[in-house]
Amino acid sequence: MPAEPVTEWVDESPRLAVPTFILYDQITAGRLAIQTLTNIEEESGNALEFQPFPWSSALLADEEWRGQASVDAVGADILVIAAGVANQLPSAVLRWFESIIARKQGVPAAVIVLLSHSAVSNCSVPAWLETIRHATYQAGLDFFMPINECGVDSMVAGIRHRAESITPLLDEILHHQAFPRRNSNFLAS
Repeated sequence: MPAEPVTEWVDESPRLAVPTFILYDQITAGRLAIQTLTNIEEESGNALEFQPFPWSSALLADEEWRGQASVDAVGADILVIAAGVANQLPSAVLRWFESIIARKQGVPAAVIVLLSHSAVSNCSVPAWLETIRHATYQAGLDFFMPINECGVDSMVAGIRHRAESITPLLDEILHHQAFPRRNSNFLAS
């Protein structure tokens, strides 16, 4: 019986399609988000296939566009905010994004924040970022944000502040006697 020719094996397993909503404030930030998703696809061995729905935050000012963006965002498994100018997320856009996060409560989803290098100034964390992070946790979604040197410094400062603060829970633990003291002769008896 003749031997069959050796052919190159090709993995034909299906790729996991991941609908991904990208909200960007500048075209460079949108490109950063697309490049980041492409890198993740490649690192996954192409097991993932992101299906990006990129939206400029400027389009959300129009009611019809905002409605279509809402459909895309609610249908996505991943919500990305790509910011080129960290401190300039308009309050109307922030409220809209918070409402999208709230609508995704109970659904497996994640929020990713990508800040371009120009968006991070003086290692300060923009107020809108804390709002998004809080809304994400309230909705039970996962939150991801790459940490740069500024992020590490901010995180360490937050940990130090919490370590030095006495919260109501810590105060109760420190001053509440959970078990009555026993006679030291208890074990001897």
